[in-house]
Amino acid sequence: MSGGIVLLLVNCCVAALFACSYFVVARWNGGDRAVMAFSAVYTIGLVTPLSELAIHWAPHPLLMITSYAGLLLSLLMMSVALALFGRRTIPWRSIAAIAAGGLALRFAIWGGKRDELLYELLYQLPFAIALLLGASVALRLRHRKLLRYGLATFLTVIAVNFLVKPVASGILRSGTTAGDYADSAYALYSQGISGILLTAAGLFILLVVTETTVRRHLRASETDPLSGLLNRRGFEQRATAMLAAAGEGCRIAMIAIDLDRFKSINDSHGHAVGDEVLRVFALILEENAPWESLIGRIGGEEFAILLRDATEEAAASLAETIRDATANHRDDGIPPFTFSAGIAVREADETLAQLMRRADLMAYRAKDGGRDRIARYPDRPLPVAAVS
Repeated sequence: MSGGIVLLLVNCCVAALFACSYFVVARWNGGDRAVMAFSAVYTIGLVTPLSELAIHWAPHPLLMITSYAGLLLSLLMMSVALALFGRRTIPWRSIAAIAAGGLALRFAIWGGKRDELLYELLYQLPFAIALLLGASVALRLRHRKLLRYGLATFLTVIAVNFLVKPVASGILRSGTTAGDYADSAYALYSQGISGILLTAAGLFILLVVTETTVRRHLRASETDPLSGLLNRRGFEQRATAMLAAAGEGCRIAMIAIDLDRFKSINDSHGHAVGDEVLRVFALILEENAPWESLIGRIGGEEFAILLRDATEEAAASLAETIRDATANHRDDGIPPFTFSAGIAVREADETLAQLMRRADLMAYRAKDGGRDRIARYPDRPLPVAAVS
C-alpha cells in the first residue's frame, strides 16, 4: 500500500472523527446550529478522500466531480459555520458565486494537462478563494482578538498552501491520470500538508467551540432566567472575586433591595404581572447602575448591587436614583410598586456574607420604618418623599 493511500485513509478517519466530535458537542449544546454546521464541514469534506480512494481502483468521471465538489463545498461550509457561530450574516451570495464559479471552472479545464502550472493553478484557485472568504468571516466575529486573528490566520495559511500546490505538482508530479494520483509523490505532499493544516484548524476551532459552549452553560447557570440578572450563585461567586481583587483602600458598597408588598401584587394581579414587575425592575437596575457594578436577583423579590470604589454617599445617591426611576416608571399593565433598601460599606477584612448581612439588616429596618425608604449602616434613614 502506497504512502498516498495511507494518508488518504488517515484523512478519512480524521474527518470522520471531527464530524462526530462536533456532532456530539452540538447535541450536548441542545442541537446548536453553528456547531452542527462545523460537523457538516467535515462530513462533506469526507467525500473528497473517499472519492480519491475510489478513483485509484475504479476511475470514473463522476468520482472526479464528487472529489472536487466535496472539498469546495466543505470549505464554503466553513464560512456558514463561522457566521452562525459568531451570529453574523451568512455571505450566501459570495458562497453561491464561488461554488458556481468553481464548478464552472472545473468543467472548463476538464481534460487539461495535469501538472501544468496554469491548469493546476486554475484547479486550486476556487479552494483558496473559499478559504479566504472564511478568513474574512472569522475577522468579523465578535469574539476575542486572539480567536478572530487565530482563525483568520489558520484559514489564510491553508489558502496559501492551495496556491503553492500547483508549483509542488509540477515538481513532484501527480501522475498521468487521476487514478495514478494516490501512488504519486505529490499525493504524499498534498495529503500530508493539507491534512496537518486542516487538522490543526479543526482542533483550534473545536477547542474554541467547546470553550464557548462551556462558557454559555456556565453563564446560564449563573443567570436568573426571569430577570436576566445574576442569580444568587452567580452574584456571590463574582462578588467574592471582586472583594478578593479589591486592594487596600478600595471601598466596596452593598445595596440590598426588597420589593415592598410583592406578595400582594401576585395575589391581586396574578403571577404573570408579578413576573413582569420583576423584569421591569431588573431593567431599571441595569439602566441606572454603573456598568462595572454587580447586580443580582438573590431571592424571590430580593435584589443586590455591589459597587466598587463607592462611598456610602455614592451608594445612597444611586439607591435614590433607582427609587425615583421606580416611582416614575410607566409600563402598561404594571401596577405601581416600591422597594425598601439597605446600604452598608465593607469594613476591614469583612467577608461577603457579613457585608450582605449588614445590608440586609438595613433593608429590614427600612421596611419596619414604613417601607419605600433607604436605610444606611448604622441606621440612618434617608428622607422619604412618600411612604407606602
